Amino acid sequence: NDHIIYKFESSKDFGVAEQHLYEQLCDQIGFDKSPEVLPLYMTGEDSVLIDNYPEIAFFRDIVYLFKMMMAPTSDMLPEIRYWTYKDAALKWSWKDKSTKESRASGEVAGKLKVDGFGGRMKILGYDKEAHDAAIDQKIQA
Repeated sequence: NDHIIYKFESSKDFGVAEQHLYEQLCDQIGFDKSPEVLPLYMTGEDSVLIDNYPEIAFFRDIVYLFKMMMAPTSDMLPEIRYWTYKDAALKWSWKDKSTKESRASGEVAGKLKVDGFGGRMKILGYDKEAHDAAIDQKIQA
């Protein structure tokens, strides 16, 4: 569905819904809305949008952390220990995989990366198949 933003549980992509949201924000405030810069606004690598609207980054991180907590087992979460605020702060980046053709068509191609809690975070959430497999594994043990 291209109307649901921040579908971290199903993809590392900068989705169509995110592209539409950031294009609309850029239209309203007059920022560059070229396809190659939109994911950088989301990650904060180009900080102009987040500097002016920090709540966008807070919302992105809250959604990510809520979806992370829906992992089917605790094995998929960061280890249990004392974490500082700096440890828990998410650091976002964008790995651009666009081609000349995809840029010409306005398509955004690449992968989001999130670091936090001492390492690379897995972008995931509730996955029924993974949940069922984890339950089956615990039953068999």
